Amino acid sequence: MLTQTYELTQRPRSKGEFALVTSQTVAGAMGREHADVIRTMSELHSADYIAGETSIDQRTGEIVLEAVHVREKGLQQVAGWPGPADQGAASRLLAELERAIEQADSPEQRTKLERLREAASTVGSRTLAEVLGRVLSGQV
Repeated sequence: MLTQTYELTQRPRSKGEFALVTSQTVAGAMGREHADVIRTMSELHSADYIAGETSIDQRTGEIVLEAVHVREKGLQQVAGWPGPADQGAASRLLAELERAIEQADSPEQRTKLERLREAASTVGSRTLAEVLGRVLSGQV
């Protein structure tokens, strides 16, 4: 959701277009229920990954997060700016491997993914982050 929010804030704007990102905008872009999105965005807001103003939608009575933008902590995770985004990439890789293991179609696929996760974990997050950093920056 953080990535989707960032991408919405970065979309090209037409001259005179008011690019307002809200929790409703994010929900629509993701095809998810607003109640689920606002809950997660509230947590991201509390953890200082995003900023925005909380208000009540006068039409629906829902709580809405308006004028949303990604803060430095969030930018470190999704855009590599500024800070240790490589460490975030290592964490995201390990999390994605966990997700893939849970959703594996066959025992063989699950085993291969578990071995990859073990190897990635064994080298350590610092080494993994350095390697991913070189890959992500185009050095490899």
